[in-house]
Amino acid sequence: MIVDSHCHVGRSISGLAVSDPERVLEEQRDAAVDYTIVFPLDSKDPYFKTLNKLVYSLAKNPSIIGFMRFNPRINISEFVKEHADNYDGIKIHPRNSDTSVNEFRDVVIAAEEHDLPVIFHSNKEVMTAYEPVFKEFNKVKLIAAHGTAYKPYKEFYKKYKNLYYDTSIKMSPMSMKRLAEIDPNRILFGSDYPYSTPSIERMRVKLCPPEYLSTHEKNLILGLNAAKLFKLGKT
Repeated sequence: MIVDSHCHVGRSISGLAVSDPERVLEEQRDAAVDYTIVFPLDSKDPYFKTLNKLVYSLAKNPSIIGFMRFNPRINISEFVKEHADNYDGIKIHPRNSDTSVNEFRDVVIAAEEHDLPVIFHSNKEVMTAYEPVFKEFNKVKLIAAHGTAYKPYKEFYKKYKNLYYDTSIKMSPMSMKRLAEIDPNRILFGSDYPYSTPSIERMRVKLCPPEYLSTHEKNLILGLNAAKLFKLGKT
């Protein structure tokens, strides 16, 4: 099973990134991906109303798993409660929405109440700032997009068993190796489409030499881990 855990739909504020539903499905087919986790590109609307509707519509396709997105300065608890039945997770972009640690904490509280995973754009500053939340909410599944094995990522990966990393664009083969040596069960293949493609990003995992990743570890990363996390099909 192949699962792309990081895909956008819509048009970015700048207009440079464009991902329409038909193209998402085409890229999925080209890369032989079985399931794709989809959420909106950035928006000036704090509720992401139009783009969340687009995700909801696209997720009527059984191969698409839809995540809601919003700016954490809204009433988070109320918004997530209203939409929890229509989406399978939450996407937050701390840089684009300038999300404070307290706002992120409120997002995770809402996610915990509705048993939803949270994927968030990460860098080392975000990881360091949000560590208290990783520690406090150790039952909530948190996915740090663009993970690596550099500081502080590697240390946090060892400490917090609820913390998953996706491979999208940033994770090198050596980082995959170093993280898999700690735990191969929390690394998720992601394309970050339209910033890359599932075919390209899948190939980066597939071409890792055997001394970096075993065939079994590659299968875990490319889909089995996500299938278990998101309860998709048979794992």
